[in-house]
Amino acid sequence: DSEDQKKKICKGCGEPKLLKEFSDRQKSKTCYRSLCKTCRNKKHRLNGALLLHRLCAAFNNAKARAKKGDLEFNLDSDWIKSKNQQQNGACLLTGIPFECPPRHEKTQKNISSPFLPSIDKALHYDHYVQDNCRLVCNVINVAMNTWGLSPVAKMAVGLLTTLNCTIIPPPNKTLDQVIEEAAKF
Repeated sequence: DSEDQKKKICKGCGEPKLLKEFSDRQKSKTCYRSLCKTCRNKKHRLNGALLLHRLCAAFNNAKARAKKGDLEFNLDSDWIKSKNQQQNGACLLTGIPFECPPRHEKTQKNISSPFLPSIDKALHYDHYVQDNCRLVCNVINVAMNTWGLSPVAKMAVGLLTTLNCTIIPPPNKTLDQVIEEAAKF
């Protein structure tokens, strides 16, 4: 067998897989991890390691933006973990669970996702302080960056209407009132 064709049995799925499907591990007898990359990524996703890693990245990105913009920053790791726990690992504004794809198989670089956790300033002109920040998914943070939540809510309603989805506002409110209230959120 050439080196490219050698296989090892994954202790996660029990399947024989090519060595390139395992991450290197110098301390093991075989120099490869016991779980294939797919099983290892599933394990990390299940125990929240990827989410924790991405929450730390969101925290560090916000801290860097605060420093660059000479803004006050009083967030800490307890704040971001608490927000994530309160929100059950989902975006505050959409309720969509955060997605944390594993690293790229070949380059081992982080893969971007619209549903990665991101720290949003409710008042974009204000500081990165606990009373002004919220944990949202990346896609809505980027969408709100220039115009805020109200136009994004209006766009979402328009999109759902175009797709022939039924939108039912709460009793005693019009759709326009709901969109207007979204701007205050």
